[in-house]
Amino acid sequence: MPIDNALAQLTVNSKYILLPGIYPYPSLLISKERKYLGKNWEETHEELKKENSFMLTPRLFVDFLKLLKSGNTNDENKNRIPDSENEFILNDILTKRNPYRGEWLDAKFMKFKREFYEKLFILYDTKSGVEPSLFGSLECCLIEEDMNFIDLNYWLSNVTSQGMPPLNCPDGNISYYSPKENRVASFWVAPYNGPCFDCDRDPKGLTVFGVRPAKIIK
Repeated sequence: MPIDNALAQLTVNSKYILLPGIYPYPSLLISKERKYLGKNWEETHEELKKENSFMLTPRLFVDFLKLLKSGNTNDENKNRIPDSENEFILNDILTKRNPYRGEWLDAKFMKFKREFYEKLFILYDTKSGVEPSLFGSLECCLIEEDMNFIDLNYWLSNVTSQGMPPLNCPDGNISYYSPKENRVASFWVAPYNGPCFDCDRDPKGLTVFGVRPAKIIK
């Protein structure tokens, strides 16, 4: 059975997962399904603005993964999400198998040069106010010229405030492409090499990616 059809059967009465707020982030509703498949990063932001939703930042995506891994999830009606459905959503994000799938994350990396130094900055496209700052220098995090591998659980437990793997993140089974100038973030999983946190994607590039729309609880 196709993944989207299987998920649709599990989500008869609810469409969102409740992510409780952790200061400075507010409580959010996060879609159980990816939408707007096949649109690039910039086009996806435009679609989200039409429905008054926004894209998860890397830090919010990490918190979402931690919530799914805890198994203690509730829907928008504050009803407990069955373990089978929770596990299905988590496996759809992390499990190495066909089809290739992924989701855009709200982070764009830009390099600013001064007379004596140059530094990467992180920019969030969303205007929702979910991030305390829409623009700031990239914190100390793991930076590699080539693809690296990171330990998923260590990343989730020691994530930076911007959602990045820490400088001393040990090797593991998650591929990682560190931030590059004028590139954006995503998380994807492929049948040939498994899950990947990728901060080196072209914002105008063609992909099969989707997005997990999020809304602030008013």
